[in-house]
Amino acid sequence: MQFACITECAERVPGSRGRKALVGVQPLLRAVDDVVRTWIAAGPLIMALSLTLAWWRARHGHRRRAVLTAAVDIAVVVAALSALYLVMVPIPDVPPGMMNLTPGSEVVAGVFGREPLWQVVGNVLLLLPLGALLPLRIGWLRGIGRVAIAGFCCAVLIESMQYALNTGRICTADDVLLNCAGAALGALATRRWWTRRIRPVARLAGPYSPVWITPALPEPLLDGQRSAA
Repeated sequence: MQFACITECAERVPGSRGRKALVGVQPLLRAVDDVVRTWIAAGPLIMALSLTLAWWRARHGHRRRAVLTAAVDIAVVVAALSALYLVMVPIPDVPPGMMNLTPGSEVVAGVFGREPLWQVVGNVLLLLPLGALLPLRIGWLRGIGRVAIAGFCCAVLIESMQYALNTGRICTADDVLLNCAGAALGALATRRWWTRRIRPVARLAGPYSPVWITPALPEPLLDGQRSAA
């Protein structure tokens, strides 16, 4: 019911464009509605997990950024699960195994009105949250090019899964390129926060603590600790 007005607008569009938009919009909007409702219902649990993770990290001597890093890690999990659910929702009335490997065809069709533009926008937004969040926690991804490569690999994996599982999606080269571009845009949006010099924290975490459980510490803070010692 929340997206009934969008469906009605798609029905009013004359010709095949309206029918194509309606075929894709209804399942996608239902999937978005499911995702939003699920995370709203799971809000207290997510908050409890985030606070528990922050407490655990603060207890191990990293109080300065425990809450922030815990929130980012939980947000990464939420974004990844949401993206996975959205790309696996079956689309009816689409023959399985369809592919379009011509780069730019879907973008041109969406811009000039031959295909629904929401497909282009949705593909850009799909990996944008992960592109924005992952460089904050993974040192190897602190670079626009590296995020773009990781986004490209994820997009190829998504398209392969859709093709292998016969989800009713048309596997296109533009989907991969747009997902990759979205991940790079996300990294660009948070670049100011992860371009600072970061030293690995494995030596501070102890021999039995994985790196991901501790927040990254800036270089000046580590230098101050070293001089004090």
